[in-house]
Amino acid sequence: MLSNTFNEISRVADDPHSTSRKISTITLLGTSAVKNLILGGSVFQTFGSSTDLRGLWVHAFAVATGAKIIGQKINYREIEELFICGLLHDIGKLAEYLIEPDAVNAAREKSLSEKMFFWQAEEELFETGHERIGQRLLTRWKLPDKYCKVVAFHHRPHAKRNYALETAAVYTADALARSLNLGDSWDNNLVPEVDGAVVDVLDLDVMADEEIKKAVIEQTEEVLQIFMSDKA
Repeated sequence: MLSNTFNEISRVADDPHSTSRKISTITLLGTSAVKNLILGGSVFQTFGSSTDLRGLWVHAFAVATGAKIIGQKINYREIEELFICGLLHDIGKLAEYLIEPDAVNAAREKSLSEKMFFWQAEEELFETGHERIGQRLLTRWKLPDKYCKVVAFHHRPHAKRNYALETAAVYTADALARSLNLGDSWDNNLVPEVDGAVVDVLDLDVMADEEIKKAVIEQTEEVLQIFMSDKA
């Protein structure tokens, strides 16, 4: 089951021919919009571009775009870092699908039929979830601790954890992408509650900001025009 996925992920991450090595190298080049786009292409080339993953691919870019826009609103100094955190937030789902597609589909069916979040279905069916798997994968790839922590807690933001601001931004961007029905989060785009604690961390009520919503829709479409043209 998915508990065995850790071992397979370790094998993939250590494969010298894996695109993961390219991703690790890219992260050393410095922060730039170009790097973000290259990273995005590399991540999804690693795990394929099947129609089953198309919706998740769109969702990842919507969350990345939303996180970056939130960063701009709150004057976060390294907004490209937020883009990458958003882009990678569901990398564990892609890894799961690659290793155990039948088990993942079972979790997807459970989340849809019982109207629960995909991560809740994972917890009920398996011993682990995509957040932990994603964290492990990024750690093996030696990506920055910021990315690893945000991926690990993107469904469980907490003001007292390290990278609380970054995690809150990605959590809120995920909620916004779901509310705008951008892509497929594998649970009918159920929208999590963005409570006062998250709003306080960001000092911004993203879900009530129409300007942010419009920007996320427009900029996500612009980014996808670049990447989706050869994946139709």
